[in-house]
Amino acid sequence: MAGTRYAARVEADDGTVDWRALNRANWDDRVPVHLASSFYDLAAFRAGADSLRPFEPAEAGDVTGKRLAHLQCHIGLDTLSWARRGALVSGPTGRRWNTFGACSSSMGSAR
Repeated sequence: MAGTRYAARVEADDGTVDWRALNRANWDDRVPVHLASSFYDLAAFRAGADSLRPFEPAEAGDVTGKRLAHLQCHIGLDTLSWARRGALVSGPTGRRWNTFGACSSSMGSAR
Protein backbone atom coordinates (compact mmCIF):
# COMPACT_ATOMS: atom_id res chain seq x y z
CA MET A 1 0.00 0.00 0.00
CA ALA A 2 2.76 2.35 -1.02
CA GLY A 3 1.83 5.96 -0.46
CA THR A 4 -1.35 5.14 1.47
CA ARG A 5 -1.32 5.87 5.18
CA TYR A 6 -3.88 4.41 7.53
CA ALA A 7 -4.43 5.18 11.20
CA ALA A 8 -4.02 1.47 11.99
CA ARG A 9 -1.07 -0.74 11.16
CA VAL A 10 -1.81 -2.89 8.10
CA GLU A 11 1.48 -4.74 7.68
CA ALA A 12 2.50 -7.85 9.55
CA ASP A 13 5.93 -8.05 11.18
CA ASP A 14 7.29 -9.86 8.12
CA GLY A 15 6.24 -6.96 5.86
CA THR A 16 3.28 -8.72 4.26
CA VAL A 17 -0.05 -6.93 4.14
CA ASP A 18 -2.60 -7.96 6.75
CA TRP A 19 -5.66 -7.78 4.49
CA ARG A 20 -8.13 -7.95 7.37
CA ALA A 21 -6.39 -5.03 9.09
CA LEU A 22 -6.25 -3.15 5.80
CA ASN A 23 -10.00 -3.57 5.26
CA ARG A 24 -10.73 -2.50 8.85
CA ALA A 25 -8.44 0.55 8.52
CA ASN A 26 -10.05 1.50 5.22
CA TRP A 27 -13.54 1.53 6.74
CA ASP A 28 -12.38 3.27 9.93
CA ASP A 29 -10.82 6.04 7.85
CA ARG A 30 -14.10 6.50 5.95
CA VAL A 31 -16.30 6.98 9.02
CA PRO A 32 -15.59 10.69 9.67
CA VAL A 33 -16.05 11.44 5.96
CA HIS A 34 -19.33 9.53 5.83
CA LEU A 35 -20.66 11.12 9.02
CA ALA A 36 -20.08 14.56 7.48
CA SER A 37 -21.40 13.61 4.02
CA SER A 38 -24.67 14.89 2.62
CA PHE A 39 -25.12 11.42 1.07
CA TYR A 40 -25.93 9.99 4.51
CA ASP A 41 -27.94 13.11 5.49
CA LEU A 42 -27.75 12.68 9.27
CA ALA A 43 -30.00 15.70 9.86
CA ALA A 44 -32.85 14.07 7.94
CA PHE A 45 -32.20 10.77 9.67
CA ARG A 46 -32.29 12.44 13.09
CA ALA A 47 -35.63 13.97 12.06
CA GLY A 48 -37.05 10.51 11.32
CA ALA A 49 -36.04 9.68 7.74
CA ASP A 50 -35.51 6.01 6.94
CA SER A 51 -32.23 4.93 5.32
CA LEU A 52 -33.50 1.61 3.98
CA ARG A 53 -34.04 1.09 0.26
CA PRO A 54 -37.68 0.29 -0.57
CA PHE A 55 -36.94 -3.34 -1.52
CA GLU A 56 -35.37 -4.13 1.89
CA PRO A 57 -38.47 -3.80 4.09
CA ALA A 58 -40.62 -5.14 1.23
CA GLU A 59 -38.61 -8.37 1.18
CA ALA A 60 -38.25 -8.63 4.96
CA GLY A 61 -41.88 -7.87 5.75
CA ASP A 62 -42.98 -6.88 9.24
CA VAL A 63 -39.96 -7.11 11.56
CA THR A 64 -41.75 -6.05 14.74
CA GLY A 65 -40.33 -8.06 17.63
CA LYS A 66 -38.03 -10.10 15.38
CA ARG A 67 -34.33 -10.50 16.12
CA LEU A 68 -32.04 -9.14 13.45
CA ALA A 69 -28.26 -9.10 13.20
CA HIS A 70 -27.25 -6.41 10.75
CA LEU A 71 -23.70 -7.30 9.80
CA GLN A 72 -21.30 -4.64 8.58
CA CYS A 73 -23.56 -1.87 9.84
CA HIS A 74 -20.86 0.79 9.25
CA ILE A 75 -22.25 4.00 10.79
CA GLY A 76 -25.50 2.39 11.90
CA LEU A 77 -28.22 4.20 9.97
CA ASP A 78 -29.75 1.06 8.45
CA THR A 79 -29.47 -0.74 11.79
CA LEU A 80 -31.33 2.10 13.50
CA SER A 81 -33.90 2.15 10.69
CA TRP A 82 -34.65 -1.54 11.36
CA ALA A 83 -34.96 -0.73 15.08
CA ARG A 84 -37.41 2.06 14.26
CA ARG A 85 -39.48 -0.55 12.42
CA GLY A 86 -39.65 -2.64 15.60
CA ALA A 87 -36.81 -5.13 15.12
CA LEU A 88 -34.66 -6.17 18.05
CA VAL A 89 -31.46 -5.42 16.18
CA SER A 90 -27.73 -5.67 16.82
CA GLY A 91 -25.15 -4.08 14.56
CA PRO A 92 -21.66 -5.45 15.20
CA THR A 93 -18.91 -3.63 13.37
CA GLY A 94 -15.80 -5.65 14.12
CA ARG A 95 -13.81 -2.45 14.02
CA ARG A 96 -11.32 -1.09 16.51
CA TRP A 97 -13.87 1.49 17.64
CA ASN A 98 -17.58 1.09 17.49
CA THR A 99 -18.74 3.32 14.63
CA PHE A 100 -22.35 2.33 15.25
CA GLY A 101 -22.03 3.46 18.86
CA ALA A 102 -20.45 6.73 17.80
CA CYS A 103 -23.22 7.40 15.31
CA SER A 104 -26.15 6.34 17.46
CA SER A 105 -24.94 8.19 20.54
CA SER A 106 -24.45 11.37 18.51
CA MET A 107 -28.06 11.10 17.32
CA GLY A 108 -29.72 10.42 20.63
CA SER A 109 -32.63 8.01 20.72
CA ALA A 110 -33.28 5.84 17.69
CA ARG A 111 -37.02 6.20 18.04
